[in-house]
Amino acid sequence: MLCYVHLPKTAGKSLARYTRKTLGRRGALGALLEEELRGLSDRALSEAGILVAHLAYDDLQRIRQLCERPPLLATIVREPRERFLSHFFFIKRVRIHAWHRRFCDLSLDQALEDPELVAELDNYQYRYLLRALLPPDRQSIEHLPEVWSALSVVGDAACLPASALLTLYRGGIPPVASLRLFKRPIGAVRRGPISAKALATIDSQINGYDRPLYAEGRRRFRADFAAMAHELGLAGLDPELATIAELEACRVAAVARLRDCQQPARGNARARRC
Repeated sequence: MLCYVHLPKTAGKSLARYTRKTLGRRGALGALLEEELRGLSDRALSEAGILVAHLAYDDLQRIRQLCERPPLLATIVREPRERFLSHFFFIKRVRIHAWHRRFCDLSLDQALEDPELVAELDNYQYRYLLRALLPPDRQSIEHLPEVWSALSVVGDAACLPASALLTLYRGGIPPVASLRLFKRPIGAVRRGPISAKALATIDSQINGYDRPLYAEGRRRFRADFAAMAHELGLAGLDPELATIAELEACRVAAVARLRDCQQPARGNARARRC
């Protein structure tokens, strides 16, 4: 199973839509809330090829017990300021959110003066990954290297089509659906006014752990994408600068390579190793 740890406001729903186009609704589950994940039967979960979900460590342990082989763990990280703003305006927009009534009428500047809101959204990616991938007694900053060891693939929300391609390729799943399904860039949802003062506060006082986490995740993504492009005969393809047509050519090459690897070799019932 390819298990995608969905960090809130990092384009998990967009990735889930793409994976369903690849494996269908039974083969690809998500994007699921933690409560929805826990409501799935063992059979449905064990038969999935891809799972996109918010999850905690106990959920991950259940997945590991149900899978015949250890799941390949992946995630997508997002530039911390952008993720913070997206999460805040999501709270203001979604009426059923637990924090909505408290902040629906506040400006961003006013909300940043509330220590409880800041504590809720500060370093969210760092805290979520620790909670999802490590047991409770190891969910602290000194154990962050264990998070990187647990993750097989890391994508960058700023390069969403390239990240989806890399994730499926590393998971051994031919990305048969067109990357043109990603029609708009992440962050295109309309937001309210944002003052320079609010941006300065976010940049100077918030996300002190998330900023280096994003930098490392982005570095890993670029290195892994470069390695994939080299394997596919497209060395030098830059995921940040590539056009959708260039990424589509990379996707087609990835599908061909993975299908070739999965074909039985002559005189041998076992699939070729890639």
